[in-house]
Amino acid sequence: MEGNSQDTRSYYRRVMDGVIEEIRAGRMAPDAPVPSAAKLAEQYGVSVPTAQRALRELKVAGLTRAVPGMGTFVHRDAPAVLGLVPRGGGADFEARFAEFQEATERLLGRYVDLRDIDEAAAAQAHESWRNYAKLHPDLLAELLIRDKIAELESIRRRDPALDAFTRSNDQGDSGA
Repeated sequence: MEGNSQDTRSYYRRVMDGVIEEIRAGRMAPDAPVPSAAKLAEQYGVSVPTAQRALRELKVAGLTRAVPGMGTFVHRDAPAVLGLVPRGGGADFEARFAEFQEATERLLGRYVDLRDIDEAAAAQAHESWRNYAKLHPDLLAELLIRDKIAELESIRRRDPALDAFTRSNDQGDSGA
């Protein structure tokens, strides 16, 4: 790290600001890996615990995300958090969600197809999906929410008493 005696920022903040500058400059794109704490410590001339704190603070700020067993990555929304692009799901989110849903169906379908034939290959297909899902927690959450809503709607339609109760509550809520 450059020895600037005039720099009054804490050491962890200097590391954070360095990573933020990499993101702003486009040298670290969304979903790109962030160097490990050890590499950041070496790069900025700080201790590993200081670099770890910087990584924690970047995660809290919504700029990175840690994937257990895989490392730390620039959060997909980091450019929006930094004000570089507008926030919002919009068409991009829906397109990403559609891709995620298709990949999920393909990977889990492969698991189901192989489950009775080749247990090791089925386990590998399931692990591929798990790793893919870890990289896209926002899309996984959306998939689970949409599936749960569809399941609840299906239950409601099959149970006339529940359907009538739900409709009466919906009407009561709208009048309040």
